[in-house]
Amino acid sequence: MPESGEEAPAESERFTTDEVAALLNVPLDTIHQWHQEGTGPPGYQTHKESHYRRSDVIRWLAEQGVMLAVCQSQCGRTYALDAFTPVEGQP
Repeated sequence: MPESGEEAPAESERFTTDEVAALLNVPLDTIHQWHQEGTGPPGYQTHKESHYRRSDVIRWLAEQGVMLAVCQSQCGRTYALDAFTPVEGQP
């Protein structure tokens, strides 16, 4: 949560609740529940909307042991690296 007098991050440096849910591939209700419990990525409120600093979400994911990869096909979704099956002979 921004300290008193601290500016909110620029649009490109923050995620909305919908974007965090899509990134983590979890229902929106899960993000709301985590926010209330204080167990998910740290967020802050602006005009009754929750926002999440990109750096806070990435740090939270790293703390959870999650490494992400973006699908290069048409879907463009983000997946945990352990969702992929290694191909023999590929790094």
